[in-house]
Amino acid sequence: MGDARGHVSRSLAVAQAMPRHEFLFVGGDRVHDLKTLGCHTEDLPMASTFYRENRVDFPATIANAVRALAGRSATVKRLADIIRRFDPDLILTDYELFTPLAAHKTGRECISLDHQHILIHCKYEMPPHERVNRFLTCFSVGRLYSAADRFMIISFFNVPPSDPTTTEVLPPVLRLAVKEHTPSEGDHILVYVTGKTFETLLSFLEGVNRKFIVYGFGERPSMGNLVF
Repeated sequence: MGDARGHVSRSLAVAQAMPRHEFLFVGGDRVHDLKTLGCHTEDLPMASTFYRENRVDFPATIANAVRALAGRSATVKRLADIIRRFDPDLILTDYELFTPLAAHKTGRECISLDHQHILIHCKYEMPPHERVNRFLTCFSVGRLYSAADRFMIISFFNVPPSDPTTTEVLPPVLRLAVKEHTPSEGDHILVYVTGKTFETLLSFLEGVNRKFIVYGFGERPSMGNLVF
C-alpha cells in the first residue's frame, strides 16, 4: 500500500533488517519511490483512501475500490506470474490487497505485517460512540485485506491477540535512519497528515502557542508558528 509513506517506510525497514536478501516491492504510488534507493518494484492498482474537507471521502474511496476490484482476476494472475518468476522464500504484505490472493494462487503462504489488523485480531476496549466507525473500518479491513495466513501486528501499545496461534503483536518497526538518532525533547511539535485536504487543522494549530513542523502538505511558505 503506497497512498502514504507509512507502509512504505515500514517495508523498507524490514528489507534493511535482512540485507543479504533480494526484495521485490509490489504496489502503487509511493512504493515506486523505492526505486531511488535501487529497489525493484512492480506496479499494482490500490484501493486507496481518499479525503475531502478533513474527512474520509467515502464515495471516492468506494469508487476507487470498485475499480481496483473490477480488475482483480487479471491483477492476481499477473502478480502470480511475477511470484513464480521471482520465486521468493518469503511473501509479506503490508496492508496490500492482491499479494495474499496471488500467493495462494501459487500455493504459497503469505504473512501480513501491518497495524490495521489490530482492529479485528486483538482484544481491546472501544468507546461506545465509535461503534459505527469501528464497524465500517473493520468491514473494510476484514473483507479486503485479511486473506493472509498469519498476522504480525505492529502496535505502540500492548494488546492481547484473539488467536495467538495465527497472530502476534510486535513493537514498531523503525528504519535504520531513525534508529541512528538520539531521542531528545525539543521546542516544536511534529504534525503528520496523509494529504493536503486537512486545512481546518492548520487554522486550529495557528491558535496554539507552540511551534509546529507540519509534514504532508508539501513545501510551502511558513505561516507564523507553522513550518512546512
